[in-house]
Amino acid sequence: MKSQHAREHRLLEDKLASMRGREWIPDELLDLVAQTSRIQLRACAVMTTASFALPKDRMASEQTHRQGAALLPLEHIPLPGRRGALVFRKILDMLRLRGDSLSVSAEEIHRALSRKAGTESSLRPAQAFTALLRNDAAFFGFWAKRLPDAPALPRFLALSSLAPSFARLHAALADRLHMHEIWPHGHCPLCGSPPLIGRLTGKKGSRYHSCSLCRLEYRAPRLGCPFCGEHGSDRLGVFSADTQPGYAAHVCRTCKSYIKLADFREYTDRTSLPVLDDLESLPLDMLAQQEGFARRSSSAWGF
Repeated sequence: MKSQHAREHRLLEDKLASMRGREWIPDELLDLVAQTSRIQLRACAVMTTASFALPKDRMASEQTHRQGAALLPLEHIPLPGRRGALVFRKILDMLRLRGDSLSVSAEEIHRALSRKAGTESSLRPAQAFTALLRNDAAFFGFWAKRLPDAPALPRFLALSSLAPSFARLHAALADRLHMHEIWPHGHCPLCGSPPLIGRLTGKKGSRYHSCSLCRLEYRAPRLGCPFCGEHGSDRLGVFSADTQPGYAAHVCRTCKSYIKLADFREYTDRTSLPVLDDLESLPLDMLAQQEGFARRSSSAWGF
């Protein structure tokens, strides 16, 4: 476990170092992402699959799962309890020390944590986790109004704080998810959310997608739109940019959506970490959207 943690730490730091100096990634944003990623990685090192109880009676059967049902619907994903709340508070404390506009909003959330539970302006980490898993627009809308300088902050906190728990959930359910097989459906096999980004690996260019919510990386069909299933070559296209070697936006003219793919097979010195690949390839989002194509998920960081 220690050797795996050391390897993951090295990969993270190598990726962050390679992203420094990108003109489209402000240093302040990269610092935020770096500090958050380090907190998540440390949390993963101490969190075990025993940190939560698996609701086995709520999981899809083997048959319905293979037909496309999410193995564990969002409303039944177990909350991480004390461990998750601790990650939430650590990320929040980091934000409070930044000395920028995020710090002001982070202080408001910190005050909300200390208010009596059940009052309108109180907040508990479990509330934010539940709202994220249930896509509770009213909850996030309420806090967006209270935090006009950082309306996406509660979603960022919830999404970032759940990442270590999701990683342990992946490990606990690895056998049920059949990770060595191609998942032919256009959503995450675990939670049913749309993919965030993809990458190609190996000599044959095997394609893997990363879930926009739980971050599970799963094998996907090599060709076709992951959202509507379109396979016609005349309806599919690819955008690339000279400033983005190794990245491409794969677009579908049928459903007008796109997904970015990383292909570093010719760049042996480059590291692929999906949530950071998503940030590094930001110019491709702008290019695809200028051409009228839409993204099916928010960014990896909840913005």
